[in-house]
Amino acid sequence: MKLIQSCHRNKLATISDICCSFVPHVWDYYLGLLYRYSWNKASRIFLALLISLSCASMLQGQQIKPKLTLIASGAVIDLVIDGNTLYTATDQGKIDVFDITSGSRINQIEVPSIHDFMGDEIPSKIYSIDRTGDKLIMVVQGNHGFRNVLVFENGDLHKIIDADKDKLMIKKARFIDSNRIIYCSLSNEITLYNIQLRQEVYKIPISAYSFSDFCLNETRSEIYTCDESGIIHRINVNNGELLFDYSGNNVDNVYQVVFNNGILITGGQDRRVGIYNTVIDDKYYVEGDFLIYSVGLSPDGSIGAFSASEDNEVSLINTYTKEIFQMLKGHNSTITKIVFINNSTLITACDDPNIFIWEIPGE
Repeated sequence: MKLIQSCHRNKLATISDICCSFVPHVWDYYLGLLYRYSWNKASRIFLALLISLSCASMLQGQQIKPKLTLIASGAVIDLVIDGNTLYTATDQGKIDVFDITSGSRINQIEVPSIHDFMGDEIPSKIYSIDRTGDKLIMVVQGNHGFRNVLVFENGDLHKIIDADKDKLMIKKARFIDSNRIIYCSLSNEITLYNIQLRQEVYKIPISAYSFSDFCLNETRSEIYTCDESGIIHRINVNNGELLFDYSGNNVDNVYQVVFNNGILITGGQDRRVGIYNTVIDDKYYVEGDFLIYSVGLSPDGSIGAFSASEDNEVSLINTYTKEIFQMLKGHNSTITKIVFINNSTLITACDDPNIFIWEIPGE
């Protein structure tokens, strides 16, 4: 109490209140120096500023709690945001639909179950979902390990790729527009498909390596794919032309890739988080403590997020300054998906039903 009163007398109450709350021992030490010696006013002000900067530095990385917790029907494999609505794909053959402002589940879409190799009925895992207008597209587990591609519209499911007939190992699909989708198979072939005509526009091989992930740019005119080579391939969606290869950050399998506002972020088996600035042709990587299974990126590209440790923590990094400034803790299973709602809010999901919504302090 005497310390606070002393600070008030010297117009340093604001700094004192902050520092006494979080780092009292450091504050006591510096304040003792401040009044032990007969420094002039300018020196005292300068030291006070140093103290505040020191305290701010120590406050960085303080643990924050999720703003909201959602409970899905199973382990979350994929998710997509449309306005205030979140669609989550689970391993239980269900898409849970949430209002992210209230946290309430407002709908649930269930796909038909399948039979395993023993003949037992099991839920169909939903590997990928996307939305445009009133349509949902999903890649769903089929019989014998092959995949169905379904479109959900007006309350009905329509099969456009048949696992039994087409026998494709599709891993991910996204809308290009209401009539076209693009999908990639585990064999690393990319296909542009016309839903209305029920035919392929093109199918091209990307590389000899096994496919991992892809993302689209904001206009959905370009696709970025990644695989076991560690290289990111930039491809023209309309004609399948390879435009550029980004390399050097990852030297092994890249699990996920995300693009926003000229920035690419990658996470790999080599425990590296890769950042490519495609505008100024710059790149760097940071080392993680564990396999980087999942990455995310804010809409403006300034904040990256990545699964950072064996304890399922998520780190936030300023992609321009390279500073890791926040750690998000709370998940008990492997992080599977990180998606930003806006530049200050993100969603993390994992290999269990828990979904967290986080607010980034100071953003």
